[in-house]
Amino acid sequence: MIASYFQNPDGSFAVARFAISLIGAALALSTLFWFLPKALKTGKIPFFADMWMSQMTEVERASRPAYFWLAFISYLLLVPLGAYIFLSACFGPHHHW
Repeated sequence: MIASYFQNPDGSFAVARFAISLIGAALALSTLFWFLPKALKTGKIPFFADMWMSQMTEVERASRPAYFWLAFISYLLLVPLGAYIFLSACFGPHHHW
């Protein structure tokens, strides 16, 4: 059943689309069920330390709550992005019914 979503017009299996859909699903699920709950539990979240985005630092909720929630919301936006990548790889305009 799943293989029918990843068929090329000639009937072969589209490995690249399958890999991209797995990456999108992994991004959405790992962010939602592993990364964000861990950030809420520990009170720390890695985020960029400067405006040039050259290094990451851990932002603590107790010391900088506004920055923590900004980072949390930024990571939360990865969930719909990952779902979009997954769905567009499965059901995008390249899909031939």
